[in-house]
Amino acid sequence: EQLLLAEAPEILAPLLRPRKILCLGKNYAKHAAETGSKPPSEPMYFNKVCDCIIGPKDTITIPQRFGRVDPEIELAIVIGKPGFEIPRDQAMDYVAGYTILNDVSARVLQAKAKEQRYPWFSAKNYPTFAPLGPFITLAEAIADPHDLEMTLRVNGEVRQQENTGQMIFKIPELIETLSLQLPLMPGD
Repeated sequence: EQLLLAEAPEILAPLLRPRKILCLGKNYAKHAAETGSKPPSEPMYFNKVCDCIIGPKDTITIPQRFGRVDPEIELAIVIGKPGFEIPRDQAMDYVAGYTILNDVSARVLQAKAKEQRYPWFSAKNYPTFAPLGPFITLAEAIADPHDLEMTLRVNGEVRQQENTGQMIFKIPELIETLSLQLPLMPGD
């Protein structure tokens, strides 16, 4: 006997409560130029809280008081095993897979934080500001994670196109430098 769904299932984010969401600022020269700044000379990290995560088709809520809010397509690297002080040449062994994260950013709040030399926390962390997914693609299914085309659409309109080959800092270096500061855990 065949069982049919009455309606299409809701697609949720592939990770709902990771321990950490660690992000990298200005890792694409094109994006740095769009924001009127030079690419950083070393990785510049910030974090998002897991309360921001929603599914890839969920609605992003934007409070009017936030002013301009921009989407940013990002390759999300999902860690597969615990590691601390991971050497660059072993870093890819810690990658379980990849997905897409929309790093939603409130630009007015971010500019104010920069002006006051504060972290970007308020600009990056609001419920719904991290659409994630829809899938995690296993690391072994990706021949070269530094050659992936990514397209971000808002209501069907293309807003951003990137290729991971344009990343300033590559995945092994990012894993190495992050893991020098804190342990990386499965699902981070």
